[in-house]
Amino acid sequence: MTLTVSIESESLSSDARSVFAQDAEWAFQAYTALCTKFDLPMANVHMVLTDDLEGAVRLRTGSTSYKAERGPVRVTAKCLYGRCGTELQNLNVIVDSWPWEQPQDPSDRLRALTVVNHELMHPVLDELWVDAGIPKDTGESQDLGRTLSDEYWADMLALACLEALKVSVTISTADGASSQIPLALLLVAGHMDALELFLRDSHPHWPDTVQAYREWSIDLDTMRQRLASSFGECAILLAHTQAYLDAAHENPSNRSSVFSTENLACLPAAQLYVAEPWQALWECIQSAPLSQGREKLREYHDQLSATADSFFRQIWRSLGVEITPLPEGGAYFHVGEPKR
Repeated sequence: MTLTVSIESESLSSDARSVFAQDAEWAFQAYTALCTKFDLPMANVHMVLTDDLEGAVRLRTGSTSYKAERGPVRVTAKCLYGRCGTELQNLNVIVDSWPWEQPQDPSDRLRALTVVNHELMHPVLDELWVDAGIPKDTGESQDLGRTLSDEYWADMLALACLEALKVSVTISTADGASSQIPLALLLVAGHMDALELFLRDSHPHWPDTVQAYREWSIDLDTMRQRLASSFGECAILLAHTQAYLDAAHENPSNRSSVFSTENLACLPAAQLYVAEPWQALWECIQSAPLSQGREKLREYHDQLSATADSFFRQIWRSLGVEITPLPEGGAYFHVGEPKR
C-alpha cells in the first residue's frame, strides 16, 4: 500500500509543504500500524492539502450540502472512501491548508495533525464492523450509538498512535526549563471549551423549544427535528471531549466523566439533562472490545445500541417528552412540562 500527497494550495511555502509531507507520513504510519494490529486489509492513501476544504470535498462527492462548520468547531480534514463489494477502496484525505500555512497558534498544526489521524482511523473502525458482519445502516438509535463509539475511538486511537510515534509538545516551565507533554493534554482544553459553550446554549434553548410547541408556536415535527439534531450534536461533542480527557490520563483507573470537571458539572443542561445518561453511555463506549473478535464486537454493538437509545430517551424525558413506539411504525410523543 502506498501514500501519495497532492498540494492544491499554490501559496503554500516550501517549508510548509515539507512539514505537511512529514505529517502525512506520520498519519500513514499510524494507519498501517492499526491495520496490522487488527489484522485488517489496507488501502492506498492519497492526502490532498487544499485552501478550500468544502469545495474539494463537494467536488469529489458531488454533494453541495457538505459544511466544514460544525457548531462551535470547524472541521480541518475529511476522509472519503467507498467499497467495491466488501473491499475497501482508496482513501482520500482532504485537509485544510491553513494550520500549515497561517497557524494562529503553534498548536494549530498539531491539532490538525490529530484530526488527520482521526479521519484515517474511521476506515479502520469501519473494517472492524464489516468483519464482524454488522452493516452500516441498522436503525436510528443504533447508527447514533455506532457513530459516537467511532468518534470516541477514532480520537483515542489517533492520539495513541501519535504518542507511539513520539509526537508531543514542548513547553517552557516556570524555571525556564523545557518539558514535553502529550498532545491530548494540550488539546483537551479546546474541546472542553466547545462543549461548555454548547451546553450553556442548550439551557434554556432545549426547554424553550419544548415550551414553544406546548404553546403552539411551532409544530411537533419542528420541535422533534430541532431537538434531535441538537441532541446528536451534543453527543458527538461529548464523545470527542471525553476521548481527549481519557487520553490525557494514561492510567484508566484515573479516568472520569467530563462532568466531573467543575466548569461542566455546574451547568443546568448538565445537571438537568445530560450528565447522568452520559455516564452509562461513556462506560459502555470505553468497554469496546476492538481486538477481541467478531462475536464480542457483535455483543458490544447490541449493548451500545440499547445504551444509546436510553441516553437519548432520558434527555427527552427530562424535557417532558415521553416517546412511545407504535405497532404500525412511527412513535407517539406525549409532551409535558420540561425541567428547568
